[in-house]
Amino acid sequence: MWSAKVKGKTAILRYGTKTWGYTHIKRGGTHGRKFNHELTKAAKNQWKRALNGSKYTKGNKRIYRSHYTVGKKKEKRTMCVVYSNNKKIGMITAYWGRGHISAKNC
Repeated sequence: MWSAKVKGKTAILRYGTKTWGYTHIKRGGTHGRKFNHELTKAAKNQWKRALNGSKYTKGNKRIYRSHYTVGKKKEKRTMCVVYSNNKKIGMITAYWGRGHISAKNC
């Protein structure tokens, strides 16, 4: 589906199911929020940027984020990427958060 070099390793987005991966993001996540679960080229660039940024570890998941400023009004957004330590899964989800938030608050 999608892969990128991240800190010398390959990060992947697999096809997945309704609870993780490409299918999960395309559905708009668990709550069907397609407006903040994007599959655009710009969003994919932010995934890569987030995965190369700071992280927060919670159980078997790593949560990454990158800050982004959008439009004329300079709206602040944060791309949150949740990645599994299980190499069979890879990226669980990726979504836009409101404002500039930490990886822990994603």
